[in-house]
Amino acid sequence: MSEKRLLAAVDLGSNSFHLAVMQEDNGRLLVVDKVREMVQLAFGLDDDKNLDPDVCVRALECLSRFGERLKGVPTDSLRIVGTNTLRNLKNSQYFLSEAQKCLGAPIDVISGREEARLIYLGVSQNIESTENELLVMDIGGGSTEFIVGKGTSVRFAESLEMGCVNFSKLFFADGINKGQIKKAKLQAEYEIQPYIWRLAGNFRQITGASGSIKTILSLLLREEFETDLITLEGMKKLLAQILDLKTPKAIAKYFDLEIERAQVITGGLVILMQAFESLGFESMKVADTGMREGIVLDLLGRNDTEDMRDRTISSLLVRFAADESHAKRVTGTALILAALVKDSWDIGPKPIRFLNWAAHLHEIGLAVSHSQYHRHGAYLVANADLDGLSQQDQQIIAAIIRHHRRKIHLEAYEYLPCFTLSLTILLRLSVILHRSRADGPPGIIKISAANAHLKLIFKEGWLENHKLLVADLKNEARYLEQVDFDLSWE
Repeated sequence: MSEKRLLAAVDLGSNSFHLAVMQEDNGRLLVVDKVREMVQLAFGLDDDKNLDPDVCVRALECLSRFGERLKGVPTDSLRIVGTNTLRNLKNSQYFLSEAQKCLGAPIDVISGREEARLIYLGVSQNIESTENELLVMDIGGGSTEFIVGKGTSVRFAESLEMGCVNFSKLFFADGINKGQIKKAKLQAEYEIQPYIWRLAGNFRQITGASGSIKTILSLLLREEFETDLITLEGMKKLLAQILDLKTPKAIAKYFDLEIERAQVITGGLVILMQAFESLGFESMKVADTGMREGIVLDLLGRNDTEDMRDRTISSLLVRFAADESHAKRVTGTALILAALVKDSWDIGPKPIRFLNWAAHLHEIGLAVSHSQYHRHGAYLVANADLDGLSQQDQQIIAAIIRHHRRKIHLEAYEYLPCFTLSLTILLRLSVILHRSRADGPPGIIKISAANAHLKLIFKEGWLENHKLLVADLKNEARYLEQVDFDLSWE
C-alpha cells in the first residue's frame, strides 16, 4: 500500500456536519484537515419528519463548502455517512440527491448499529489495554449509541432514540427548569432501561466520544469541578449552574459557547447524567477519536484483504442456513456473465460487488418459507442490521434478491443506481442455468450483449439435451420482455 495516501470522512450528524481529511503514513492516521459546522439538521424536522426549507438550504450550503474541500480526493478514499436524522427524514430522496450534487459523491445512510460500530472502531484504536471489555457512549444530535467491545471487536451495540438536539427541542424549547429536567431524565431512563442487563457492569474502561460529551468535560474543567474525568457529582454541579442561567443565550455568554452548542448542551447533559445513574458509572474518560476515524479505518479495511462487508454476508449465509455450495455455484456463474458483459453494459468493479453479495444470499428466504422465498430474502436483507453496509447498499441487494425470479417490478428500481437492474438480470440467468443444482459448467461458450439485449450461445447439442433449460429460457424471455429487454439464445 502506498505511503501518505489521503482519505476523507464526512459525518452528516443530526447536530453537526463534520469533514475530516486524514493521511495514511506507514500505518498511522494523521489529521490533515477538519471542518465542523453546526447545521442542527434535527431542529429542522417537524412532527411529520419533513425538513424545514431554511434548514435544508443551510445544510446544502454547508455541503457545497465541503464539496470544494473534497475535490481531488479519490472516490475509493472517501466515505460520506448520514445518521439519525437522515434515517428518519420523510421523502429523503430530494435532499439526498441535492446533497450528493454538492459533495460530488454518494451518501451512505447507515443504521444505528452501523453507526455504533464505526464509533467503536474509531475509539478502540487509541485504547491502551485490550485485555478488558470497553464500554463506549456517544451522544449525537438525534441518537445515543452504547457499544461494548474488546480490542477491536464489538460484542454489543445499540442505538437509542435520544440525542442532545431532540431532547433539547422536546423538553427545553421554552426554557430550562427543574420540572423539565425531571421529565427529560425520566424519558432517558425509559430509553436506557431495556439495556441495563448488558450495560451495567464492572467495566474498567468507560469512554465517551462525541461533541456533547467533550463539551461537558470542557465545562467541568473550566469550572474546576473535575480534573480529567467526568463524574456524576461534577455534572450535578454543572446542572445547578445551568438551572440558574435558565436560557441558552445566558449559557452561551457565561460559558463562552457558540449559541448553537448552548441550545443543546442541557439535553446532552441530562442524557449523560441519567446514563451514570441508571448504569452505575463512577467516572468516564473522553476520547479524542470517534466516528470520523472509524469511517477512515473502515475504508482502509475495504481496500485491504479483509472487508467487513464480506464477513457480514458470509455470517448471514450461515445464520439462515442457506445452501452454501449452491450459492457459490450461482455466484461463480453470475460473476462470469458479468465479466463477459461489463464493457457492453458499463458495469464497473464496485457494482459487481453487489452482484456477488446478492448471489450469495439469494436463497436465505428459504429459512422462512419456500413459498415466495425471494420476497422473504429481500425483506431480511433490507431490514437486518448488517455491519459495513449502508441502507442503500441493503436496498440494492434486496432489490436484486426480490427480483431474481418471477416478475420484475420496475418501480422498485426508481431510486436505485441504474446498474441494479442489469445485475438482477445476470442473477436471474445464473439461477436458471443452475436449476439442477448440479456441479459443472452451464454450457455457455459465448455471449453477445448490447444495451438492452443479451444473446446466449451454447455448446453444440447442449440445448437438445436440456429441454427444461429451454423452457425456462422461454419463460424468462417473456418476463424480460415486460421490462423492454430482449433475451435470445442458440
